Amino acid sequence: MSEIFILVKNALKSGYLTIEAEQRLHQLTLGQCSLFEIDSLLKLQQAFLTNLVKKETYERKRSQLLTQTVPVISFIQ
Repeated sequence: MSEIFILVKNALKSGYLTIEAEQRLHQLTLGQCSLFEIDSLLKLQQAFLTNLVKKETYERKRSQLLTQTVPVISFIQ
């Protein structure tokens, strides 16, 4: 089994793609991929689109945005 397949399989199983796995997938896809690997990546993409898998990078950014304080401007005098 290829490393791409294993990373995708783990993400699909856990419902979560870690930052490390995402970075590794980026590195691995810089070269040539087999049709089997492309199929695995397409399944992962579909899982993202249907919210079956979440990215740690997205969740971290979302969490940071939610915890930031936003100044409120009052228009009432």
